[in-house]
Amino acid sequence: MKPINIIKKAAIVFTFILSLSSIFAQNETMYIMKNGEVVGQYNVDTQVDSIIFYNPATAGELQVRTNFPEYQSEDSFVLSGTITLNTSGDIIEKGFIYSSPDHEPTFADSKIVSDTDDITFFATVTDMPLGTDLLIRAYAINATDTVYGNLVYTYHNIAMKPNIYIYPTEKMQLSVNLSFPQGGNIITSIPDYNTGWDVTVEPDGKIDDEYTYLFYESYQPSVWQTKAGWQVKQAGLTQFFKSNLADYGFSEQEITDFIEYWIPLFKDKAYYVIYPQTNVEIDKAISLDFSTSPDKIMRLFYLIEGFDVEQKIELETPAIPTFERSGFYVTEWGVLL
Repeated sequence: MKPINIIKKAAIVFTFILSLSSIFAQNETMYIMKNGEVVGQYNVDTQVDSIIFYNPATAGELQVRTNFPEYQSEDSFVLSGTITLNTSGDIIEKGFIYSSPDHEPTFADSKIVSDTDDITFFATVTDMPLGTDLLIRAYAINATDTVYGNLVYTYHNIAMKPNIYIYPTEKMQLSVNLSFPQGGNIITSIPDYNTGWDVTVEPDGKIDDEYTYLFYESYQPSVWQTKAGWQVKQAGLTQFFKSNLADYGFSEQEITDFIEYWIPLFKDKAYYVIYPQTNVEIDKAISLDFSTSPDKIMRLFYLIEGFDVEQKIELETPAIPTFERSGFYVTEWGVLL
């Protein structure tokens, strides 16, 4: 005897034995009969995705993992999942469900089916506005079950204009590489990043006799801390950043580069809440590697939010690490929006 499963909106809802039951359809309705009586009915057009016959003796195990997004553009995510174990036979469908982060996604939320045949499968979510928070979960369906992967939280976050300043003790050929441990990608760079920067750097920081820093912008998930920070009036931003960047160990020229670029852009709000992110937070999202390791690296991103009125929030006082500009050292600043 072969049981039959009726897949309703990608969830198994009914199982019965053919020798005791029967199916017939009239107009748009499918009826389940047992011992001459109707025991279930479904609208074929809106309620039933498929009808699957299977042999319970062949049922096995199916496991799926949700990966971090493989690629993120300004308005899209390419989602990724992997079938990590399958002893259950053919997979009928696999894909992803996703929702806002206030609840775990179900099939009642958004769903996208993957058309990838491989063990690792993909699907692209489009028209996703910049700054969208999502909870994502991969799923897979076989003849007997629907299984789900782990939850992945992703934030469509952009690191704006990080500048990397490099100061070797002598003229040096360097390969500089960025990677994204939790998913992400570079969206622009100067000079062109391609598969990495291969540059010649002078002790005064001059790069390839042309640049004073390496520039990039990138998308990556949010791993940023929002407990420690400062709230600053718009009129006080210039003085704040001059003082704060100096406290972190940035040079006068590096501070000038920051002020000249960013202050004209922070003029639309009356107050700005500023959360500093240093090596501990940044390295989790954006790894910075050199073919010759610097003696010291100072990385500082500011996560900045603007408001029309002063915010009634309590912020911890950030701990500012000591940074000594000696030996072969690197500094990097950027802004997160």
